[in-house]
Amino acid sequence: MWTRVPVLVRALLAVVAVTGTATVVWGVLIQSNLRLSPKLPWAAAIMAAFLVYYWKFLNEWGWPQSTAAVRRTSLRAEPLSAAVWRLSLLAGGLGLAASTVLFIISHRLVRWPHPSRPV
Repeated sequence: MWTRVPVLVRALLAVVAVTGTATVVWGVLIQSNLRLSPKLPWAAAIMAAFLVYYWKFLNEWGWPQSTAAVRRTSLRAEPLSAAVWRLSLLAGGLGLAASTVLFIISHRLVRWPHPSRPV
């Protein structure tokens, strides 16, 4: 039945499932962290561990084994060369620097209202 669904619809459903799972887990973790112990950021460590195991799961590890091969081929994660890594880190750094500069410029150009303090 799944193979009868158009490829575009399958791809969209897979994207929503994969990204939605991580997003929901992070939302639950951060809300729990803020409610239970806001001074200690334990949710970040748990999320990091979750992402490692989630990546392993998508890369053919874990139950159910009947879907392991499909998960591996659908992930399509190939190792990157050192040159591509360097260029991607450079591009990310330049993007972060540009975002920071735009943030600073916007705060100098626009007057933001100061929040009122409770009496």
